[in-house]
Amino acid sequence: MSGLDKKLRNGYFTSSQISRLCASLKSGLPSSAFYTYVEETYYSIMLGRSLSVEINTVPVKWGRLMECVLFGMVGLEYTMQHKNTITSKTLERHSGTPDLEQKGVKVGEIKCYYPKKFAELSICLGKKNIELLKSSFPSEYWQCVSNAILTGVDKAELLCFMPTKDKLIEVIEDINNGDLLERNGLNPSDYYFMSTEGKFLEEIIESLPYLPEEAKLDSVNTFEFEVPQEDKDFLIQRVELAEAELRKLLK
Repeated sequence: MSGLDKKLRNGYFTSSQISRLCASLKSGLPSSAFYTYVEETYYSIMLGRSLSVEINTVPVKWGRLMECVLFGMVGLEYTMQHKNTITSKTLERHSGTPDLEQKGVKVGEIKCYYPKKFAELSICLGKKNIELLKSSFPSEYWQCVSNAILTGVDKAELLCFMPTKDKLIEVIEDINNGDLLERNGLNPSDYYFMSTEGKFLEEIIESLPYLPEEAKLDSVNTFEFEVPQEDKDFLIQRVELAEAELRKLLK
């Protein structure tokens, strides 16, 4: 099943939160994060809605826009799936919304963080080390594993993006004089902070993340890897355990 539908996320263990199910104590048993997520999912089912109220902050809006900008740069290889939620064919309450998919080959996740986290993740990706990624960025790693399972592929790619100053200027100009937002189904009123009306261009640029010419990091940093089968198996086992715990609460 696919399609952007909150019914496919509410009451489901989703890829974006799945690392909470994978958290373990030193003994190897699930940590408190596992049980807290199961409990929250139970509450979501009882309420018939998500527990969270979406806060449409500037960083969230920025991230959505930058995903579209990056897709325009890598789109020949991928199809964008960020509005299509997929549910598992074998697990009762497992779903996810991948950013990118190369059907039958690999799944891609885009991260467009503000400067500090962009630097941290980009440097980590440059090490090309699965175990380092798993330990340093468990949420991002397990999201990739989860979406690889849901799409039935063995490869995943994590992409970290921040525009150069020139690219940011191009984006701002396309927002104010073109139809960048409309082309990508984004609400123009959400991007008031990128409007040049009554503001200097440089003022807008300096309020947003960008890479200057002297940066030692690339604008796009990626790590493509074969998803270890043992990690797929582990995640599936944890989802099955979470579903069993959830059924106890629903009795």
